[in-house]
Amino acid sequence: MNHTSHTRAVRFLSGLFYFFSILMLNAPLITRHLNSVNRALKRIWEIPRFQYFLYNKFIIPTFNKAIL
Repeated sequence: MNHTSHTRAVRFLSGLFYFFSILMLNAPLITRHLNSVNRALKRIWEIPRFQYFLYNKFIIPTFNKAIL
């Protein structure tokens, strides 16, 4: 079969359509996964020990370096 530029364009567009259709089918799963990650991060942030660690070991030294 002789592949003309039209044939290549049609194959390219059908490949794009296939890719985006699979992406749209997976979109609800991806959104649900990101929401669960967000909930987990919020739970970690609510731990006072984690806030203390982050504040004293990261935020304060960073500001001290920026000021000095």
